[in-house]
Amino acid sequence: MPSTYSPSLRIEIIGDGEQVGLWGQTTNNNLGSLVEQAVTGITNVNVTASDITLTSFNGAVDEARSSVLNVSGTPGVARNVIIPNQKKTYLVKNTSDAAVGIKTVSGSAQTVDGNTQSLIVCDGSNGVSAYLESYTGPTVTGGGASGTWNIDISGNAATATNATNATNATNATNLTGTSTANISSAALATGTANSTTYLRGDRSWQTIASPSPSIPSGTAMLFVQTSAPTGWVKSTAHDNKALRVVSGTAGAGGSVAFTTAFANQAVSGSNGAVGATTLTIEQIPSHTHNYLSVIGGPISNEAADNTAFGPVYGFVSTGATGGGGSHTHTGGAFTGTAINLAVQYVDVIICTKS
Repeated sequence: MPSTYSPSLRIEIIGDGEQVGLWGQTTNNNLGSLVEQAVTGITNVNVTASDITLTSFNGAVDEARSSVLNVSGTPGVARNVIIPNQKKTYLVKNTSDAAVGIKTVSGSAQTVDGNTQSLIVCDGSNGVSAYLESYTGPTVTGGGASGTWNIDISGNAATATNATNATNATNATNLTGTSTANISSAALATGTANSTTYLRGDRSWQTIASPSPSIPSGTAMLFVQTSAPTGWVKSTAHDNKALRVVSGTAGAGGSVAFTTAFANQAVSGSNGAVGATTLTIEQIPSHTHNYLSVIGGPISNEAADNTAFGPVYGFVSTGATGGGGSHTHTGGAFTGTAINLAVQYVDVIICTKS
C-alpha cells in the first residue's frame, strides 16, 4: 500500500509494508523538517508587486506549512495572501504599508491591517477568521501606555490613564476610567466611533447631530467690503444702484445707473422764439384820449361896440377803447449754472448665507 499524506500539514503516512529500510529517513523528514516547520517555521512573504499564493507540497518543505507568515513590502494598495483550504492556524505579522487579506482561493479574505499582527484560523471550508485581533505592542512609560496599536478585547479594560492614537478598538465589553482617548475608528456593539459620534450607555454609537446655523442658509445681508466673507457667496444681481429703505414689499426699480444720475451735470436751455404780433383793439388796454376842439361860438363885445371875437376852444375826451386782452413777446436765450449731484456714497454688497 503506497504512502498517503495528512491533509493539513501534508506529512507522509507510510503505508503498511512500505519503505522497508527507509522508515528512518521518512520519519526524520516528517518530524525533523515538516512538523518542526509547522510548529516553529516562519515564511517571509513580500507583497510589493502582487498577491501571493503560498506553495503547498506533500512531504516537502513549503511556504504554507509554517506557523508564522511575515508579510512585508510596499504595495501601496491592499494585497491578498492565498493559503490552502485546509484546517490551519497562522500568526500573521503584516509589516507592509497596506492591509493584507488572508484567504483561500474561493473564500473571503480576513484583513490584517498594515503594521499589525493577528492570529488567523482557516476552517478547511473556505472560511478564514481572526481569533485574536491584531495589535502592536505599546511602549510602557511609568503609568501610561503610548503607541499606535489595535486591541480586540472580550472582557474588561479598566482604569486607562491615557490611551492615545488607537487605530482600532473593537468588541470591548467594558471600557472605564479613560481620561483621554483618541479613537479614529472603533466598533463597540454596533456602529462606528469617530469625530461625529459618541458612545451611549448601552454601548452603541450615536451620531452627533449637526448644530443648526445661527444664520440660516439663503439669508441676505449687506457687507461694507469687496469680497464675500467665508461661508458667504457674493450676489451680482444688482450693481451701481442706490439703497432705498421700505416698510412694505421689497423690490427694485428705476432706469438710470446710480453714478449716471448723480454725476456733475450742467443745466442749460433757451426760451422758445415767438413771432411778432400786431396788437388788435381787443388786446390793448382800455383807454381814452384828450384833444383840443371848439367848444363854443364867437364872443361879441356888447358893452363896447359889439365887436365879435373868434370861437372858444377846449380839451375834449374821446370814448374809452381797447379790450385789455393778452399778447406775447419774443424771449431771449436762457442760461444757468452747473448743478453738482456727484453725491458721496458707500459701496455695499449683498451676500447670501451658504
